[in-house]
Amino acid sequence: MRGRAGANFDQRASDMRFLTAPLRFVWGMFVWAFVLLLSPFLFLGVLVFGIRSMSADEIGLVKVLLVVLGPFAFDFWWITIRHVSSRYKAKRLIAERNETGDDYSDADMRFLEQVGKPRHLRNFAVLLVSFVGSVYAAHLFYGAGDQQFFVGVLAGIFSPAIIIAAYKLDLRFI
Repeated sequence: MRGRAGANFDQRASDMRFLTAPLRFVWGMFVWAFVLLLSPFLFLGVLVFGIRSMSADEIGLVKVLLVVLGPFAFDFWWITIRHVSSRYKAKRLIAERNETGDDYSDADMRFLEQVGKPRHLRNFAVLLVSFVGSVYAAHLFYGAGDQQFFVGVLAGIFSPAIIIAAYKLDLRFI
């Protein structure tokens, strides 16, 4: 009796896991998005308040987490900020043109056409440059003190933003 009843119970449990798998996947994606969104604040809190009271093993773990998860958090924030700022700029441009009654220039039209389009390759390039920068900075500052290591790795993580800011600053003065 247990053999057949147990088989039916196992089949139902297996079916239930199959049915809830998409929900577990979506929940996992929300959890990762939440962790990546909060990770800069967590790392900053640990770096500012926790370094003095941490053991060498805990500092080593934070170093590894910063080098590995830092670029992903940076890219997540990069995508979010670029998306929100471009939407805000597009709304402001449309409102400004509606108030003045001026026509859109070719540059304005190109910008408005590009606002809603995803930038997968650009975002992947930002992630790649950020990851390479963090790994290279970790290698470069391996023997340095903890604070120099963290500052160097953060500079490596933010290297795409630093490069773009320097490029835009250079264009402004040329």
